[in-house]
Amino acid sequence: ALQFVQDPHIRFDLALEYGNLDAALDEAKKLNDSITWERLIQEALAQGNASLAEMIYQTQHSFDKLSFLYLVTGDVNKLSKMQNIAQTREDFGSMLLNTFYNNSTKERSSIFAEGGSLPLAYAVAKANGDEAAASAFLEQAEVDEQDVTLPDQMDASNFVQRPVISKPLEKWPLKEA
Repeated sequence: ALQFVQDPHIRFDLALEYGNLDAALDEAKKLNDSITWERLIQEALAQGNASLAEMIYQTQHSFDKLSFLYLVTGDVNKLSKMQNIAQTREDFGSMLLNTFYNNSTKERSSIFAEGGSLPLAYAVAKANGDEAAASAFLEQAEVDEQDVTLPDQMDASNFVQRPVISKPLEKWPLKEA
């Protein structure tokens, strides 16, 4: 049916219906609207085509979704690059999100400090055993350690576990094409 239809909308719908991601991508490039791209991403993820989803997220500048895709696929190198991109963009929300994905506690406490939340910066540094940074945050806030009350259990090693994925996943189909 794709050979007989000329309308890009209908061609895109047919390509998605029958799982032909290459044809759907060609038609999405012609249509170039957000709804079409979102539908294509959903189908690509359902078929486990992470590289297509990555390409679309990159072209659409969906940085937070791209970071999450890298987290899910276990691509630690690209995830750390996303943290650098967030710093370049000066997007504090994305920077903080990426520190959670990367388990970068030093950067997380620095972001809290830069954002003016010295109590959170102190708590993160203290919970992760960075005594030098914790005391620097207390000094910056002009507070003594005796004035601060933290929970009894501050062992952060139980909170975040290292990923079990040894190398990035390239495909994880949820349905057959």
